[in-house]
Amino acid sequence: MSATSTTPVSDGTVPDTDLSRPTRHRLYSAIIREAMAAGITCSWERAADLVLLLNQVLEVFRSEPDFDVYLLDDEDMAAFHDVMIVVMPDDQDQPPDGSAHDLIHQYLLQDGELALVLTKDMDGPVDYAVALELR
Repeated sequence: MSATSTTPVSDGTVPDTDLSRPTRHRLYSAIIREAMAAGITCSWERAADLVLLLNQVLEVFRSEPDFDVYLLDDEDMAAFHDVMIVVMPDDQDQPPDGSAHDLIHQYLLQDGELALVLTKDMDGPVDYAVALELR
């Protein structure tokens, strides 16, 4: 896959030359600001790693069209759940404009993709998953 100004590259970033998408700085700052407002410590590296995880989830969805829910493993839960629950509240598919969740959508989603949604897996113990909603 060749990187264009609207296509995330393998490290979860979009080149900052596309003015229709938020810059990495703006995205990471929004994640950090919302986490800190909720009393959660979030470094620049942790915000970047969360965006990388979400990009990897999207790559799975895009490579396997029948795959629509990505169960977060224990390592991901330990590393990101506290931040994710703040910036991607449960089952929210239309985040407020300018929120970290909205900026994540603007930064990572492509045509035909509507939302990345954090959701509880109700089939077993309380596990969290990321789902992709399509237009």
